[in-house]
Amino acid sequence: MMIVWIPLGIALLVFFWQLFFRRFWDRNLSVRFTFDSHPVVEGDTTYLEEVVANRKRLALHLLQVQFQLDRGLRITGSANASISDRSNCVEYFSLHGFEQLTRRIELDCAQRGFYRILRTTLLAPGLLSSRQQIKHVPQDTSLYVFPKMIDAPEIAAAFERLLGEVLSRRYLYPDVFTFRGIREYAPTDPMSSINQKASARCGSLMVNLRDYTAGQEICLLLNLEKPAIRYDRDLPEEEIRLTYTLAAQLIEARLPVALRTNGRDLLAPEKTPESPWPGEISLASGSAKGHLTAIAEALARIDLARRVRAFDTILDEIADSDTETNVTFVLVSSARGDALRAAAARLAARQNGLFWLAPLETDMPDIPMPPGIIFERIDRKFQT
Repeated sequence: MMIVWIPLGIALLVFFWQLFFRRFWDRNLSVRFTFDSHPVVEGDTTYLEEVVANRKRLALHLLQVQFQLDRGLRITGSANASISDRSNCVEYFSLHGFEQLTRRIELDCAQRGFYRILRTTLLAPGLLSSRQQIKHVPQDTSLYVFPKMIDAPEIAAAFERLLGEVLSRRYLYPDVFTFRGIREYAPTDPMSSINQKASARCGSLMVNLRDYTAGQEICLLLNLEKPAIRYDRDLPEEEIRLTYTLAAQLIEARLPVALRTNGRDLLAPEKTPESPWPGEISLASGSAKGHLTAIAEALARIDLARRVRAFDTILDEIADSDTETNVTFVLVSSARGDALRAAAARLAARQNGLFWLAPLETDMPDIPMPPGIIFERIDRKFQT
């Protein structure tokens, strides 16, 4: 008779243990992810800290922690991670009661971007069963990977020419807020400069003299249209790097910098009823260090997988707006289509010139540019 009761008792013990485990395995169980460095630059190494805590007596002999990473972040230093398609990561833990484990996962930031971990999945097989228990844990951690700056002689030479163009234009526009003196009216003076009170006192027309503006605003125009039918996929990334490099150098020279691009923010919806192109990035001018960080974050969030608007329409919008004439426009574009060149020429005619920087592959042919455009070809060699 005992031979019958022993297997039955074991079966009941296993049954109740499984019920107990399914009910209490995830109680007071938590997992938290935190990126170590915030932000970093593409090519740098950072760490993802993973903290798993089991705040109960029940031990977990095996716990799987699954999460996803974008392919731009590569795990390089974790022997406990299993990578599938460079995105699905699995970490294994064994936790006693009231135990907390911390693990640091080394990450190679291979590409600029804005990376988030929004959810974690916990899986725990029972001690006497192969059936897994599953729990989804929300996360809210993110990491900015800024574009790296381009350090090349041709970039430095292009910047020196751009800076010289800006400095030559800064004395063309008087500053209406600074007063330097009064002199007699000349036929070339605008009527708005006449000082009525001084003219009445002197018996002849007198005009106000103004100092010239001390600064010249720069507006960086980043066009991410496809430059050709076949092109290196790193070419748009090079345009983004060049834009960030220019912004950093101009802000270091204490010049206000604005940004306009048809690149779209990955945090914006794909489409909305109000606009087919939501999330186009546009930043007002600024010259503080925090403004450069805002530009870097905006460039990091550009999603190149999304379709972009034709940039000639954006150039026409700018040309038709009431933009001040003391704004120098710098177009960064590898695309050089007919419509884009025509729109750039119209904007150049309105703004007394336009500076165009074009990162190109060495085998891309030259294309003649309309008058008024200062064109700089920047040949880049990409790894194939």
